[in-house]
Amino acid sequence: MNYQKTFLYVLGIFLISFLGLIWGLLYKKLFDKLDNLERLLLDVRDGTKKFYRERRRFPRQKFDISAKIFGRGSGELIKVPEISQAGALLRSNCSFTLGDVIELNMYLPLFAEPINIKARVVRVTAVEGKASIFNVGVEFVNMSQIDKEKLIETINILNKPRP
Repeated sequence: MNYQKTFLYVLGIFLISFLGLIWGLLYKKLFDKLDNLERLLLDVRDGTKKFYRERRRFPRQKFDISAKIFGRGSGELIKVPEISQAGALLRSNCSFTLGDVIELNMYLPLFAEPINIKARVVRVTAVEGKASIFNVGVEFVNMSQIDKEKLIETINILNKPRP
């Protein structure tokens, strides 16, 4: 009878210790995850992290390229802060409407001659704090094979990480 009480007492201590260990591990994992979430939220507030899923077939790369627009903003020299094989983001003083087709002469840093591109406007937004400057998203609709190869080569070379 005395052995049964001792056995139950030891078993109870073992179960309490085991449950305490399991609880401690779960508690630690939970708070580690909460700490990670808190860090991510702080990063989002600071603007150092962006949460979105890239849906583009060819993700845009950030470069500092110049281009000239012919047609609507005839001969206007503009900045191209982002570019991909399929489209670009232009920064312009001219407001465009969706569906406009524009012709661009884009100056790539690796080539002396500009490449010629026809592009369709797919998005126009005003730059915050600057009333007369617009971000214009364009989709390339027509370019020669040689110009396309120059663009792909430029993106591949400038996108490589530097040692």
